[in-house]
Amino acid sequence: MKSLVLERNFIPHACGGDAAFLPGWRIGFRIECARDALFVSVSAPRTEAPSPPGPSGRFPHLWRHDAVEVFLLGAGETYWELEFGPHGHYWFLHLEGRRNITGEIEPLAHSCRSTARRWEAAAKLPAPPFEVVSFNVACILGAQRLHGSLSPLPGKTPDFHQLEHFLPFSPTDSGRD
Repeated sequence: MKSLVLERNFIPHACGGDAAFLPGWRIGFRIECARDALFVSVSAPRTEAPSPPGPSGRFPHLWRHDAVEVFLLGAGETYWELEFGPHGHYWFLHLEGRRNITGEIEPLAHSCRSTARRWEAAAKLPAPPFEVVSFNVACILGAQRLHGSLSPLPGKTPDFHQLEHFLPFSPTDSGRD
C-alpha cells in the first residue's frame, strides 16, 4: 500500500468574531497515511504567549495555550483531535460524539523545534481505527487568543468541533510504499 499525503499552508479564517489573522501568520500541516501509521506535522508562527507549565510531552487541555489542532473525522462522529504546542507539548484524543473523549492516543514518536519566528511539531501515531473521510486544522495563538481554522466555521464564539463543516479528506498518492 502506498502512502497518501495531504499537505497545505494557509492563513486561518478567524472564528467567533476574532480579529483577522495577519498574512505572516500562516499555518502549515502535513498528514501522511501509511499502512500501519499516521504521520502528522504542523507549523505556525511563534507568539509572545507563555509556555504551559511543566515539562514537554503530554499536556491535557493544551488548547488553553498556543496550539495547532488537527481533526480527523471518520464515519458518524468518530474522530481524533491532535493538539500540538510550540514548546514540545501535545494532547492526542479519540472522540466518539462531539467533545466526548473516549481515550487518548499515545504517539509512537513526537518532536518539536522552533526558531525565533516559527515552530514545527510532528508525531508518528498508530493508524486510526477508522477511515478518515473529512478533516480540519485549527489554531489558537497569541496572548490575545486568536482562534482560526482552515475551514470557515460559523458562530459568535469559536467552536472547532463543528464536524459538519470539516473538509473532504482527499490525500494524493505519495509514490512511496
